[in-house]
Amino acid sequence: MSELHRARALRAVLAVSLLCAAPIARAACSGLASAVPYAAGTSVRQVVRGDFDRDGIDDLATANGTGATLSVLLGNAAGGFAAPAAYASGSAAVGLATGDFDGDGVTDLAVAVSTGVSIWRGTGTGAFTGGGIVACGANLRGVVCGDFDRDGDDDVAATSSSTNAVIVLAGDGTGAFAIGATLAAGTSPTRLVAADFDDDGRLDLACSNNGSANVSVFRGDGAGGFAAGVTYAAPGSPWGLATLDANADGRTDLLVSNGASTTLTLLRGTGTGAFTAAATLTTALAPRDLAVADFDGDGTPDVAAACAAANQVSVLRGAGGSFVAYATYAAGSGAASVCTGDFDRDGVPDLACANTAANNVTRWLGTCPAASAPVVTMLAPNGGEAWWPGTEQTVRWTKSAGVAAVDVERSVDDGLTWVPLARGVTGDHVKVSAAGAASERMRLRVRDAAVASRSDASDAAFALCGLFRTPRRTALPFAAAQLERADVDGDGLDDVLAASATQAALLRGLGDGRFAPLAPFAVDAARRVRLADVNGDGLLDLVTLGAASLAWHAGDGTGAFGAAQSSALEGGVDFVCADFDADGFADVAALVDGSAGPSLVVRGTDDLPLARAWSAPLDGTPRQLVCGDLDGDGVTDLAIADGTELEIWRGGGAAGRGDATFALASSRALPGGAAALSLGDFDPDGRLDVAACALASGDLWTLGTPTFAAAAMELGTPVAAPTGSAVRSPVVAAFDGDGRADVALVAPASAEVRVLAGTAAGFGAPRVFAGGAGALVAGDFAADGATDLLVARPDSS
Repeated sequence: MSELHRARALRAVLAVSLLCAAPIARAACSGLASAVPYAAGTSVRQVVRGDFDRDGIDDLATANGTGATLSVLLGNAAGGFAAPAAYASGSAAVGLATGDFDGDGVTDLAVAVSTGVSIWRGTGTGAFTGGGIVACGANLRGVVCGDFDRDGDDDVAATSSSTNAVIVLAGDGTGAFAIGATLAAGTSPTRLVAADFDDDGRLDLACSNNGSANVSVFRGDGAGGFAAGVTYAAPGSPWGLATLDANADGRTDLLVSNGASTTLTLLRGTGTGAFTAAATLTTALAPRDLAVADFDGDGTPDVAAACAAANQVSVLRGAGGSFVAYATYAAGSGAASVCTGDFDRDGVPDLACANTAANNVTRWLGTCPAASAPVVTMLAPNGGEAWWPGTEQTVRWTKSAGVAAVDVERSVDDGLTWVPLARGVTGDHVKVSAAGAASERMRLRVRDAAVASRSDASDAAFALCGLFRTPRRTALPFAAAQLERADVDGDGLDDVLAASATQAALLRGLGDGRFAPLAPFAVDAARRVRLADVNGDGLLDLVTLGAASLAWHAGDGTGAFGAAQSSALEGGVDFVCADFDADGFADVAALVDGSAGPSLVVRGTDDLPLARAWSAPLDGTPRQLVCGDLDGDGVTDLAIADGTELEIWRGGGAAGRGDATFALASSRALPGGAAALSLGDFDPDGRLDVAACALASGDLWTLGTPTFAAAAMELGTPVAAPTGSAVRSPVVAAFDGDGRADVALVAPASAEVRVLAGTAAGFGAPRVFAGGAGALVAGDFAADGATDLLVARPDSS
């Protein structure tokens, strides 16, 4: 496994489907074994499944209407459960859902309580912490999780029976939420499901309206918003909801339980987001929550309904687009909610039912293995791959006789909802886009396009990589305006020098993305700072440029720096350090704009303190410079942004040895002006190119550079890459691992970092990350071989 894989991979499961040419009757199979009760909370209202302790065994969690609002029952390998652990936050819990709200790969829980949603963060050991309530209405009844705005972070939606609304809570990936859309529902909305009803790749919502006898469907726009609800009749106080493909047409259908009757309503999906009434199904009295699985092993989905008044679970067999009575199972008193899982890990669906009056959960182990049938077997991805969002990938499979075509689908919520990637593929492979946000977990499913099927137990791990993981903050003793990366203390880990105009401090890298700030020290009105070995002792020193002087602080190799030694330099704007004369000492090239006008000044360091000078006048208003061998002759050159133009200054010297002088070689005006600069091989042709941020337009301009043989050293035609906002501080690095140079920039107005991934045609659309508006620096701060970003924030972090 590569270092990049280890750094960025989050385990994703490839579900290989077992597929049947037609439903196969399994009359001899009893379906579910004897019931076993397990104590839960008081007045249990809903049960969900999840692997909370990451041992590969299904666990259960319940929402409790009285007392502790959450109970967690850890599973064992035999399909049993331990005594419940209780957690209290709020009161009158009615619903709950699983998600990963802080992006750590551990299952968290959202619980609908009387005054909002309480968020419990999993520790990965089976325990939970937090429980803070996100206030969002009164008398919440249902909750569901999904990435509604497609930013890679789990969001939450909940129903409020008091306000007759669905409230969307936008997650920020750290476990915090902001109130998003509020959707008008029917009277007393209850349960809630998320699925892609219109096949547009965006999650939609549906809620049951207990008081108005209908279901509201809200089509998502993929940005966190939803269209106005469309209602469909569901007589008899609808309560529970479930999604499935009942007739194997590739479209999502809805099942609704009618809680005041003995029926379920099947609403047939059209694939456009609309539904048609299809059938009324008979159950025991007062059906509540629903669960879908292939209980009889015939390859078609069946449905289980918890029936509160009958204290039973009714199981209906799928039969060619409708359902027939199959079996009833005695549950506890007040059967309210059901969920499926593979509790004993035998590959056969099991069932659990939460019993409100009995204060327990009933568990049945499944007894019906899958029938022999035509199969589709996934070949790739088959473990070890690294998929990067936005890249094209190939899914491969084999299919036996009887399978005419396959559908390929993906899920980013552990199989709760599926989004189509390809439909009706008759061959043995298809190319798909690795769609997804940073560090998103993904499952893929290949299934027979003609027959709905259960998932086989065959799993394979592959990596869906993201650019960046959940951000980690480090407190600073001051608000930093500049950041410089280097291994200052020689421990092999990237450190960062943070500086303001009056203070600087080294942040010692710990190798896990964290930093240990050392004590700050004073600097003199620093406009720019750089780290370089200016005295030739092999240790990095600190060089600062102020309005009136150029100074250096000798480093001692431990992260400490000595007192400043300075020389006068009026009007300092920006500078770079490099060995311009090949004498083994770092020199300084500076832009100044003093009383004598703008100029380029080079100071040598062989006669410290930075006294020897070469200079040349400049036109315009100098803003920034960068250095590199732009023409491939082995001598360092300069690129200068002067506000309106980009200038190239060729380094003097011969035979690859510079002489610390420069001559203007070419210039080019840029639309919107030229401000911040960076260098990278964007073509890629093996030569450095120039990236320039436009002052006004919010574009990133890239310009190719000539070879050494091109005496005029003319720059290539500028190519604009829209960034969506005015940007600065371009940082070039390989963030997505595809071998092309990418660019990260700061958007000050929106306090965001925007990353443009390099492509064969230039750059892709900007990927936006909230996090700060200050200085930006890239490095391997987690010591995992992948490039990370550090951004300075105005709150001294």
